[in-house]
Amino acid sequence: MQVQPVYRKERHLKALVVGGGVTGSLIAKLLLQSGFEQVVVWERDKEPAGRLKPVGGVDGGAQYLVKTSSSGHVTRVFQELTEKGILRPVDETKMESGLVSVSGGKPRGDAPEKARRECYQAPKGLHKIVDYFLQGVTVVTEQPLSALRFIRNDLYLNGALEDAEVVVLTIPVKDFFEVEVEGIMQGAAIRDALSCVTYGRVWTIVVSCYLSAPLPWVAKRFSDGPVCYVCDHSQKRGSYAAALGGLATLVAHSSVGFASKGSGTLATVRQALLQDLAEKVPARLDVEEAVLHKWDPAEVQRGYYNKAEKKTQSGCMQLSPSAWPAVLLTGDAFAPTADFEGCVDVAFRTVAHLASLADAAQ
Repeated sequence: MQVQPVYRKERHLKALVVGGGVTGSLIAKLLLQSGFEQVVVWERDKEPAGRLKPVGGVDGGAQYLVKTSSSGHVTRVFQELTEKGILRPVDETKMESGLVSVSGGKPRGDAPEKARRECYQAPKGLHKIVDYFLQGVTVVTEQPLSALRFIRNDLYLNGALEDAEVVVLTIPVKDFFEVEVEGIMQGAAIRDALSCVTYGRVWTIVVSCYLSAPLPWVAKRFSDGPVCYVCDHSQKRGSYAAALGGLATLVAHSSVGFASKGSGTLATVRQALLQDLAEKVPARLDVEEAVLHKWDPAEVQRGYYNKAEKKTQSGCMQLSPSAWPAVLLTGDAFAPTADFEGCVDVAFRTVAHLASLADAAQ
């Protein structure tokens, strides 16, 4: 995985990335490769991974990764993760037969339509992708960003002077709106421009249960009711214990509509999802445990649209009043697709933009 060096006359000391999800962790890896001596990631939660974070010990968000892009960057990332044993291709016959149903690769805005899809799974969990990207990176957990201020040309984060030459924010736009900002370039205009970005929210329920019969599919999508997607995690991992009467693990996702309309108390949500799951799974469920998690935000419903250029923006937005030190806002709101390869695309675009800023500042 190669990236254009971000050259400067003086030696780079530090880059800071705020947000330890897929985009943030990959940007951190690329910045480390580009010549920074120290790359630090601030993660708001107790551990990085973003929407690849496990729920109940298993993949709670995406179950599979879909590759549709022919981009060299995207292809190289998938190849590297496969070579490292982090990803494994899914047999195409399982997709063609309907045994595995996946989503992803859907363009957003004016992004071009995509063709052939390749499907991958992570034998040890998708969060291992972020672990791999963050090798060699200093990660500070439980460190949210609450304030960003430029005073003259000095940058202060959470009230403290920040010495990083590059700061990249990969937090959701909705979270950026909660940050106290001062002195950023065209602050009011930026907030107005970003107001078009919207997010969905999704419930995930991870169910440990006994099944009266093995499921005839590994993963299946549904078009109605609270539950829109179910994955037999045991079959996905190659465990057939459920077929022998053992404990199975099912992962179910709610629809965005169900999660967004306000579904009552946690107990009410849990009951509604379990009831709908029982109706959609062609076997009787004997539930031992059910772990509920809400992804909020889940995925971008509407990305950043550049009104001036009348097109969907892909890449990043500059916040710093001068080109260097550079402070950029990026993330999945600036990605061409709301999936893993969209995050990869926007990460490479962001680092390439930093290289162009560095060249201009020399």
